[in-house]
Amino acid sequence: MALTLRERSFHAAIGGAFLAGAPAGSVFAQAVRFFDDGEHALWAIQNQGVQEPSIPLFYDGQRVGDGVQLFDIVECFDRVPGTNSFPLTLADIIANGYVRPLVQQEDGTTGSIGTSIVSQPGYRVQGQPIDIVPELERADAKHIADVLQISGSGRYGAQATVSSTRSSRDQEIGQTRFTIDFEWRADQPLDLANGSEGFDAFRLCWLSSMLADATLGVYDARYLSIERAGVPWTVAIDDGNRPRHLFNQPPELGVGDAVVLFKDTLGTWNPGSPTIELRLLSLEGSAKRVGIQGFLAQTLNPNDDSLNVWFEWLDAPDVIAAGSEIRATFEVIATDPTDPPDSNHDHVIDRKDAWLVLALQGRTPLNNDYDIYADVDASDLIDGNDYQSVLGMLAFHPADIDSSGNVDAEDFFGYLDYFAAGADDADITSNGSIDAADFFAYLDLFATR
Repeated sequence: MALTLRERSFHAAIGGAFLAGAPAGSVFAQAVRFFDDGEHALWAIQNQGVQEPSIPLFYDGQRVGDGVQLFDIVECFDRVPGTNSFPLTLADIIANGYVRPLVQQEDGTTGSIGTSIVSQPGYRVQGQPIDIVPELERADAKHIADVLQISGSGRYGAQATVSSTRSSRDQEIGQTRFTIDFEWRADQPLDLANGSEGFDAFRLCWLSSMLADATLGVYDARYLSIERAGVPWTVAIDDGNRPRHLFNQPPELGVGDAVVLFKDTLGTWNPGSPTIELRLLSLEGSAKRVGIQGFLAQTLNPNDDSLNVWFEWLDAPDVIAAGSEIRATFEVIATDPTDPPDSNHDHVIDRKDAWLVLALQGRTPLNNDYDIYADVDASDLIDGNDYQSVLGMLAFHPADIDSSGNVDAEDFFGYLDYFAAGADDADITSNGSIDAADFFAYLDLFATR
């Protein structure tokens, strides 16, 4: 399962050369460009760093390569809007079902490769180690209208079968999106380890990342966020006390909820590798209840994926009956790293971040809406000290709606305009709705100018 794709982000710098002609050099000897529409190019790659066996790849039903070639990775090069640059934007490791997105920048480059998304289930059978990578037999690529699809199918020995499809459209600067659709079927009864407890027995889909040393910046992810019913709970991940599961009991989530592994700009390993959000869009079949669990491994080797966070099947039975099926859809969103106190993660520290800190006063990690990004001094309490710290970073007072440097009647009436229009700029309480609480919160801000 181990991956050594972390250093492949250098392709981002030479993606344009891929579109111009065949890659040069022995490292690219088994690279085949099999799709190019002027906006995207797909390359089939052999990479010895992938430990699983290479597999055949088909495009629109036709075998890619010379009919006998096997491949490990499909790399997607995508033109950055407004440029003539085609950097590596998505690496789909077809030999094991891992996907690694990069984020496009305005200058036509992408960032670094970091956290992976595992696009198919993994499970534990009594007396056996967890099986997280099926024996993938083939991969298929298609281009349907404006959608690129890469699918993989395979088996977990004689126990189960799986197919997974990753679908993406033209990517945006600052955000890379794709969806994962998988179908899993048990071909024989599976005696799950700890199945009735729903505790690391059956993983639906997960994030495979690295957290070796937060102090030294050796990580691909630093913060964990769980969003339930639109309310995020965000904490710093303690990189000590290894090995351990992150939760004594997995917090339960539902369709529409998400987990995020945030990265900040203090990371010295693969700087610029993305924050990754994994959101459950649909769930059908045998799995009814899901939650979030994670594991921090003992290893401090930055080439190991030491941090894993996944959607857990909570009501998995002790024995999964033959014929049981699970069908699920997840959305993946990769974005650039953000630093506290940028609580809304828009890459700007402004009045909205100050409003968020005000809205979360008194929260600790025990509250379901705690946000480490608003806890500026990392004291485990969001309080007036954090608010004052944010104020010191702002060019204008949070009540200075027109950013004139003065808080006056123009700002008051400007806020009333936002309030009457139901604009986001009127949401002082940062709860997604515009109501009397926002109006009175602004009055308090105005009075303390």
